[in-house]
Amino acid sequence: RLGSGSSRVVFASGRGSVKKLAKNSAGLAQNQAEWEISQFNLNLPIAKAIDHAREFSWVLAERATQGKKFSWYEHYGMERKLQGICSDICQQNVGRIRGRWVALDYGYTAEVSDKHYSGKGFGSLKNFATEPGLIAKYNGAE
Repeated sequence: RLGSGSSRVVFASGRGSVKKLAKNSAGLAQNQAEWEISQFNLNLPIAKAIDHAREFSWVLAERATQGKKFSWYEHYGMERKLQGICSDICQQNVGRIRGRWVALDYGYTAEVSDKHYSGKGFGSLKNFATEPGLIAKYNGAE
């Protein structure tokens, strides 16, 4: 287990990738958003999604490494490049792939925010589980 947030849990998945598992409907929407953004032929600074489950219960993405401290200048440059796509750019949500800074968590788009977070707060999201113990099944996985 590499990390978790209000809507997803991230596990190392081998071969330079990570698996992001949805915990609720917001996680499903973020997985779908990351998949769709990754399919554009754009030179965006993102860890590209490379596979997904049919209903987006998980998405497989490139694995990045943590680099040196993310500078203000690099932060500003990445925000400019991702303007209109995501706004959750901070030190914990960036890493390096092939020497380039990339956003790791870019599924929190305006559309996802409006549909799953506005006025609800993080604690009121309905828990999503297609089978009991889905998260536990991957805990400590490959």
